[in-house]
Amino acid sequence: MSKEYAKSEWCRDEFEEAFFENRADPAFRIIVIMLDPVKDLGQVTSYMHSFFQSHTYLMHDDPELLPNIKDILTAIRPDATCVTMSDTARLRTAEIHGPAWFFDGKTNT
Repeated sequence: MSKEYAKSEWCRDEFEEAFFENRADPAFRIIVIMLDPVKDLGQVTSYMHSFFQSHTYLMHDDPELLPNIKDILTAIRPDATCVTMSDTARLRTAEIHGPAWFFDGKTNT
């Protein structure tokens, strides 16, 4: 999420829809990656404010970003295979059975 996202009416509506989906179904996850610190977003909607008060979010420049995303996705789908895009050069599609998460970058695992 960036300052520009927080200002955009369409993006605010998109966030609100996800916020309500999360409230209705706690299994529905919202993974927010911040490009700008919350304090720098300016005026946010009451839904965004409520989300930031009650949920954890990730910062884009955190060196642990990809491992943290991998942990979150693995918690959601423990049966899924986590694969970095660099790994795909070594893997054939047939070697991945079942759901998989693909990352555009390297993880530290």
